Amino acid sequence: MFTRKATLATAVLAAVSLATSIEIPLVTYDGDQDSIMLKDFEALVDPVMGGQSTGEWSMNETASFGRLDAEVKDVPSLEAPGFATAGALGSYPDASSAFGDDGGILLTVKSSTYSYTGYRISFAAGASSPSYSCAGGGALPFSRGCFKADFSVPPSGVDTFVDVFVPYTSFSDLWDSATGDQTTTCAEDTDVCPTADSLGSLQYLEVWAEGVDGVIQIDVSKISAVSSSSLVYGEEPCCATCSGNTTHYWALDTPQNECAEACLTGAVQQAEFWVLTGGKGLPVNLTDATPCAARGFTYSRTDAFAGLEMDKWVESAGESEQEEEESLE
Repeated sequence: MFTRKATLATAVLAAVSLATSIEIPLVTYDGDQDSIMLKDFEALVDPVMGGQSTGEWSMNETASFGRLDAEVKDVPSLEAPGFATAGALGSYPDASSAFGDDGGILLTVKSSTYSYTGYRISFAAGASSPSYSCAGGGALPFSRGCFKADFSVPPSGVDTFVDVFVPYTSFSDLWDSATGDQTTTCAEDTDVCPTADSLGSLQYLEVWAEGVDGVIQIDVSKISAVSSSSLVYGEEPCCATCSGNTTHYWALDTPQNECAEACLTGAVQQAEFWVLTGGKGLPVNLTDATPCAARGFTYSRTDAFAGLEMDKWVESAGESEQEEEESLE
C-alpha cells in the first residue's frame, strides 16, 4: 500500500531549493571563476600498475574543449580491464555552497563512443594524498577521500555537447582499486557520501574510462558542481509524454514515497527504472496518459541516473494541508 508522506514544509523547501540553485564551475576551458583549466588536465593510464592501456589528452583550441582518446585493455596480472583517465591536481574553487540533497556534478561532454559503459568521474577532497586516495579507493590504508561514480553519455551526445548530471548520492569513497566498482554505496552507508565540507576542499578531479575494455573518445567542455538538478533539467517535466520508440512508464509507491514517470527504451532501461522505483514500475495505460498528475501530484524535479531521466512528482501542498488538518481532528 502506498502511504503519502509529503508535507507542506517539504513542498516549501523544494520551492526554496529551486529558487536558490547554485552552479560553481570546477573545470572550464578558460579558467572562468577561478576554475581549473582544461589544458591542465593530463592523461594517466594503467601501465603504472603493469597494464597495457593507452591514453592521450589533447586540446581543441578552436572549439574550446579537451579530448581523451584511449584504449582500455586487460591488466595481465589482474586478468581484468584496466583504466585510462584525464584529470588535474590543483586548487579548485570552494564548491560547498553547491551541495544539496538534489545536487550533483554536472559534466558537459560529447562522445563518439557514447555506448561505452565504463565512464566514471572522481574527485578527491580533504585527502592527505589525493593521488594515493584516487589509486586506493579507500581499500588501502589512509586512502579514503576520493569519491567516484559511474556516468553514461546519451546517444544525443555522439556529436553534440550534452549535460550529464551525476547526483552526489551516486558517489562513494569506498571502491575496489582493481575494478573501480563501489564496495559500499552512499545508499548503504552515509559515511561514504560526499558532504558540503568535501566540496569545500576539492583537490583532484578525474574523468575515467575503467573496468570495460574498448576504444573510447570523450570530449569535455566543462565540469561544475550544482546544488539542484533543476539547473540541468529546468522546472518542466521531461517525460509527461513520450514519442518515437520510447514507452511511458510510471510508479506510484517509490522508495521516496513519490510518483515517478519516465520514457524508456528497451529492456535495460525498463529494468533500471524497476530497480530505482523499488520494483513498482508499470507501463502507462493509454487512457491514463498522465498518471502522476491525475492522482493529484505536483511535478517537483527531473532526476538522472546513469543516463536515465525520470520525473519525480510530490503530493500537492493543498492535499498536505488537508491531510494534516484531518489528522488533528
